[in-house]
Amino acid sequence: MWVERTQKRYPKSWKYIKGVRRAIERHGERIKNISWDYAHKIGDLIVELAYRHKSVIILEDLEKLREKELSVARDSTRSSHCGSTAEYSSA
Repeated sequence: MWVERTQKRYPKSWKYIKGVRRAIERHGERIKNISWDYAHKIGDLIVELAYRHKSVIILEDLEKLREKELSVARDSTRSSHCGSTAEYSSA
């Protein structure tokens, strides 16, 4: 929030003013730390609930998920534009 306000206040010059840039970096680091702390607390809560209910937590790598979704959407768009109307007939 503070970072966005500062960047709006100095729309072009914030990149070149050393003090403003340093303040943005400092507050950005603070925001990042707060976000990391919150995620860590939520993770601890999930682990505690799983332990209490004798459940298992399964982790999955979701790093490439967005790219796969976009490629599937692109492929479905291409196939719908190929001119075939047999898929849409109501028989």
